Amino acid sequence: MQATMLSSTRIGALPALRLDLSDGGSATVTDYGAHVVSWQPVPGDERLFMSETAVLDGTKPVRGGVPVIFPQFGAFGTGVRHGFARTVSWTPEERRSGQDYATATWVLTPDDSALSVPARVEMTVSLGPRRLDLELHVAHDGTASFSFTAALHTYLRVDDIASASLLGLQDCAYRDQTDEGRMKRQEERHLRIDREIDRIYAEAPAKLELIAGGRSTHVLQDGFTDVVIWNPWIERSRAFPDLPADGFRRFLCVEAATVLEPVRLADGETWTGRQTLIAP
Repeated sequence: MQATMLSSTRIGALPALRLDLSDGGSATVTDYGAHVVSWQPVPGDERLFMSETAVLDGTKPVRGGVPVIFPQFGAFGTGVRHGFARTVSWTPEERRSGQDYATATWVLTPDDSALSVPARVEMTVSLGPRRLDLELHVAHDGTASFSFTAALHTYLRVDDIASASLLGLQDCAYRDQTDEGRMKRQEERHLRIDREIDRIYAEAPAKLELIAGGRSTHVLQDGFTDVVIWNPWIERSRAFPDLPADGFRRFLCVEAATVLEPVRLADGETWTGRQTLIAP
């Protein structure tokens, strides 16, 4: 049986790390953006969507996988839309593995010229049997307080978005970004996608379930207060040159997020947000 391994590789022109378990599960993360680009709980069972036309040379954000959104989500702030974390190279730090796990951490510090906030930021990716744990940790390292919004912009792969459904958001309030940010409430038990969707659910539940193509993916979160559900559908997709015309049919973004109420840290304070993907 193959041993658990962590091995260097490349995705396009981007240096990356591959995590492999003895049971065949694997994940791949690029140094650029500390960006998870693949998770297979078993060989051949890819659970993350990656665009075939994604730019993989470090000049643009990578379309697909799990972009790290920090220190600003979308236009919720005065800085760069979706922040800088997804467009800079992080420093690989700790790596560990055991009989049934592999974990690795990437960091940004105030010494990095790209980091415009007084903080140390860590992204830790941990692979276990049929699960992937993602942890974003922010430690204030300055004198003045600062605030931020953040998200793990997870693209979950589906065979056909028309047959997918998401459970766990019934009766939850959300901000509808496709309708001038109006607050609404979801009534249906199964959320099905048949048009553009861009919603920020406030005080999101800790567990959701995506059912698609006869398989299920459980999505858990902790520390993040909101969840964002996004699919650009047909018209909006045309604005993305790094997304094929039919690409929107093969993913649903289910994003652990803290958006509607920014996190504010004083000197010495820390914050941690986690998202866990499970293939039952």
